[in-house]
Amino acid sequence: MLENACRYGVSSIRVSIERDSLAVRYAIEDDGPGVADEERERIFEPGLRGRRGSANGSTGAGLGLSLARRLARGVDGDVEVTAGTGRGRFVVTLPAG
Repeated sequence: MLENACRYGVSSIRVSIERDSLAVRYAIEDDGPGVADEERERIFEPGLRGRRGSANGSTGAGLGLSLARRLARGVDGDVEVTAGTGRGRFVVTLPAG
């Protein structure tokens, strides 16, 4: 997740972590191109990359987000994209206990 933020961010990346009794959530936010609304679920499919990410000349196999989500869901967590145009924001939720 951090590698993607470094790859797509222009000049800044912010990481925040929150915890409650059930889950730990960490958000990774960058000032990159963001994710188009219609691609928010599609980018988690193995081998697929968003158009904005491909357009900036970045390379990758399109496996990182798929793998991150699969690993998180394997322990009853999740990975979601929560921002669109003009910035990227992903939230990883993992069980606290």
